[in-house]
Amino acid sequence: GFLVLVSTAQVHAIGGTHRIGVAGYLLLVGAAMALAVRRRSPLLAYAGSLACAGAYLLLGGPPGPILLTPFLGLVVVLGATKSLPTWIVLALGGATFLSIVHAAVNGWSWLVALFAAVWVGLAAVAGVALDTRRRFLRESRARAEWTQRSREEKARRRMVEERLRIARE
Repeated sequence: GFLVLVSTAQVHAIGGTHRIGVAGYLLLVGAAMALAVRRRSPLLAYAGSLACAGAYLLLGGPPGPILLTPFLGLVVVLGATKSLPTWIVLALGGATFLSIVHAAVNGWSWLVALFAAVWVGLAAVAGVALDTRRRFLRESRARAEWTQRSREEKARRRMVEERLRIARE
């Protein structure tokens, strides 16, 4: 719903030659629906949203909100995998694919190259942030477990000391 609403508002705001037909709206919905399977199959969600975004751009739809769906799909894949080479390949592949599609429709420009660089840069930042968050959560869990173990050991030690004191009396 968000993609359809914002894309329609964008078309009305910029006017010009960009129009969204029935196929364009179906692709907007398809890109959003591809993200619905993100928990079960993050790679499929990314690929589906990337394909829908590419097809939408090829149909002449205005670039904009549609580009959020493959990026969100990429962030989900980054969160699901811990492999740096996978992150790099998927980020570069998505940026290259969307840049080629955008260049094929609108011609090559420095904005397309800037878009690709921003895409890869944001994916790297998202990957590092997710990795840092994972590490923080892992360390927090380890600290909590250590604290719990030390409390239990202290309680056992106090109990043994109390029993010894009682036995002495």
